[in-house]
Amino acid sequence: MAKISEELKPVLKQLQDEGFKVYTYSVSYEPEREINSLYWFENGRILNIQPSSWRHERYARDRFNIGVSYIPSRENGSGCGLSDDDCGTSAENLLKYRKSPTWVRGIINYESMENFLKRESNTLKFYEIETL
Repeated sequence: MAKISEELKPVLKQLQDEGFKVYTYSVSYEPEREINSLYWFENGRILNIQPSSWRHERYARDRFNIGVSYIPSRENGSGCGLSDDDCGTSAENLLKYRKSPTWVRGIINYESMENFLKRESNTLKFYEIETL
């Protein structure tokens, strides 16, 4: 099983300590890849952390983005970012943005994590990350 990146361990621990079930997905062609993506349901929406396009495993490891996933639509896509650093946000600052409002209008949020997982299971294989 893949291991979570060192940079995201404190973020995962904080979310789990707050009682959130946190999920990630497996990639069939890379089953042992490092976990750099987290998903959870908070305050009526799916939040996610993804590696920034600037993140690299040998340098700039601490570059991530936090965003909201919502029901896809032609007008609004399937998600938007909450953090505002073009190069990515450090892991220690990610959760500061989790209560930020989305800038996209007219979106429909998923009703629950189960609703999200049911819809997304055709694309990716999600699983809950065990408590650290």
